[in-house]
Amino acid sequence: VAYAQDAIEIAATGGETAVLGDKTRRFALERVLMIVGEAATKNFPISEIDIPTSVALRNRLVHDYVGLDPARLYWIGRELLPAQIERLREITRLEGCNQTAQ
Repeated sequence: VAYAQDAIEIAATGGETAVLGDKTRRFALERVLMIVGEAATKNFPISEIDIPTSVALRNRLVHDYVGLDPARLYWIGRELLPAQIERLREITRLEGCNQTAQ
């Protein structure tokens, strides 16, 4: 959850052009999204979140980084994660997951 929150904060600061135009911020967004995808496979019950999407994103970030659409990553951080963050927090509370390890 902490890394999902980090992705949201990175995407929310300065807008799409600022995030994608700054290599350090773009790389930071990619990295935290990779960690979110990896953590999803280890910490959440499959029925509770969209595991295939999380795993697919993580695999693309690790293995197909040349084919990634940076605007899509920005959208995930700006639109998709904010819509799901409360559900992720609820799941971690129910499952007793360590939020800082995610």
